[in-house]
Parts: sequence; C-alpha cells; structure tokens
Amino acid sequence: MKEYIQFIRQLLWACFFMATMGSVILYSVGYESYILGWLWGVIIMIAYTLLLAVQSSKLMSATAENVTTRTAINVMQRLILVASMAIIGIKIPNVDIVTMGAAIALMQPVMFCMYWLLGNRIMSAKDNGTISIAKISDDQKKH
Repeated sequence: MKEYIQFIRQLLWACFFMATMGSVILYSVGYESYILGWLWGVIIMIAYTLLLAVQSSKLMSATAENVTTRTAINVMQRLILVASMAIIGIKIPNVDIVTMGAAIALMQPVMFCMYWLLGNRIMSAKDNGTISIAKISDDQKKH
C-alpha cells in the first residue's frame, strides 16, 4: 500500500506539473483564452485520481468474492465522474472543450508511464531483495 500511496502522490504532482506547464505554454504563445479549459481538464484528472485512490483503498479490505463486482462498479463511478465533470465544463463560459479534452487525453499516457516506472522500480527492488512480497502480505494480514 505504501507504493500505491507513493504512486498517487506522483500522479498528483504530475497533474500539478501539467497544469502549470500547460498554462505557461498557452500563455506564452498567446492562447490565454484556452487556459481555463486546460485547467478544467487537469482538475477532472485530479478528481479521477483521488476517487481511484479512495476506491482502491476500500478494495483492499474487500473479500475475494466482492472484488470483481466492486471493481466493475468503481470503473463505472469513475467514468460517470469524468463525464459529468466534462459536461459541467462545457456549461462553464470560457472553458474550451478541445483543450479540456487535450488535458484529459495527455494525462492518460502520463499515468501509464508513471505506473510502469513505479512497477519497474518495485520489481527491481524485489529482485535485489530489498522488498519481500511475503513480508508485505504478512504486514497486510496484521492490519
């Protein structure tokens, strides 16, 4: 779970970095009117990430029989969150739909790359003997 919390923190920092850099780039090229759409798209991804974190922590305590059902429900909840926030964004004046969609679309590869990098880091630590999977599972049973 420690690694997952680290992953969520890194994703939130990536969202902050994307919001800042995207806004600076849009401002520097003279597209100030698109900044609000960009920021709204990043806010959607922050909400998505936080909901994913809450749902995943609750899933850790679920029984094996409930995991499949709860996972499907969680996926639908996150989809509904993103869709409803996108609809709200469309209704807000000065939110550009294209830049909002671009922010959401660009965060997907960032999330995948961060997940892949963190997974490789954990696996290399496991191969070096730094992390013991049996110890991790024993620690989870104690809590």
